[in-house]
Amino acid sequence: MRTYSCLFRQYRRPVYMHARAPQNTNRIPFKPILPIALRDQVSGKSDSLQSKVPCLHELSVLFAALKDNEFDEANCKREIDALKKAHVEAMEQAREDKLKNRGEIISTGTKLNSNQLNRYLRKFPSK
Repeated sequence: MRTYSCLFRQYRRPVYMHARAPQNTNRIPFKPILPIALRDQVSGKSDSLQSKVPCLHELSVLFAALKDNEFDEANCKREIDALKKAHVEAMEQAREDKLKNRGEIISTGTKLNSNQLNRYLRKFPSK
């Protein structure tokens, strides 16, 4: 005669007891293999993931105006001037960011890039 598990439901463990029980942290102490200390540098991988496209809005407005005026630049003077102004501002911002990235200007905020953080960590090593 074949027995089925549904007949022995009263003898089964509850669902929450199928998982492994957590270990008692008092019985198993933490033993560090290596000394716990920060490194003196960080990688700069996340800095390259952030890409900003300057003047995108002004460029799209200019293309829309050129399309409306059948690509006659004389009628789109205001949009062209706005694009040139935005380009000059973007170049100034890029120059300022380049100085910050080189470490010549170190900001004091919480948002530091990898070069600025490495400069701080070199000044105050953990060892």
